Amino acid sequence: MKRYKMTLSYFGKDFSGWQIQPDSLSVQQMLQEKLTLLLKEEIKAVGAGRTDSSVHALEQTAHFDTSKEINTDQIKCSLNALLSPSIRILSLEETDNSFHARYSARGKTYRYLICNKEKYFPFLQNLCYLTHKKIDLEKLKKAALIFLGTHNFLSFSNKASVGCAKNKPTKTIYSFEIIKKDPFYIIEITGDGFLYKMVRNIVGALLSVNDNKLTICDIRNILMQKDRTKAPAPAEAFGLYLVKVHYLEEEVLKKKNDKSSLENLFPSFSRLSKQAEQVCCKEP
Repeated sequence: MKRYKMTLSYFGKDFSGWQIQPDSLSVQQMLQEKLTLLLKEEIKAVGAGRTDSSVHALEQTAHFDTSKEINTDQIKCSLNALLSPSIRILSLEETDNSFHARYSARGKTYRYLICNKEKYFPFLQNLCYLTHKKIDLEKLKKAALIFLGTHNFLSFSNKASVGCAKNKPTKTIYSFEIIKKDPFYIIEITGDGFLYKMVRNIVGALLSVNDNKLTICDIRNILMQKDRTKAPAPAEAFGLYLVKVHYLEEEVLKKKNDKSSLENLFPSFSRLSKQAEQVCCKEP
């Protein structure tokens, strides 16, 4: 069997998420159906991870196995012709059988878009979170520092008693940036992994700080309690984007002395972690 790696982008609003669901259309289902049609054999597409209903992907990674040797350029073109316009295959290449879209991943980057309603454009519907409230950028930046580093994120995970949240709730956030770029406030988070709805729950907490419903000290305390019921509601799904799945290729490992850590790819991590320690439990 030959293994093929693909990178794809999709508009999440049109799907129930990445993973196949019994009564609704998912990205995985559509991809498998079209690949099976093209290759004339049953194909299973394995994604780097799930995205929820209405969550978008700029670069999702997946792989599939087939007994056939294929022309990747031709199959990519044919797939894009058959798929819904809401999905685009960006790249398709043969890869080693040791590659696994999920288990070979060493981290992910997510982005959340917030737009102030006063600067709202009608075509931004379902592409960002709209709010009429003023965004305090500096306060959000200070609150974001709480999440940097390695923590048990159970307080910010739905379904905390099953799956990854039950077995591996400790994750490391290497980069957490918040910038203003009119008309958007852009939140971008990179870590070695994320629990179910973790990013949306973190953004929901930041919005509560912005609205003066929580303090920065409250966020720190919620994180330490490891109790989802203590944290506020998650931010809306349609403002979230999976930006990229990170893989440490062989040449990267050699350059970084074979240290298999995203910290090597994000040298600002140590500096930002020190800032997080200084801001913890201090009011903005």
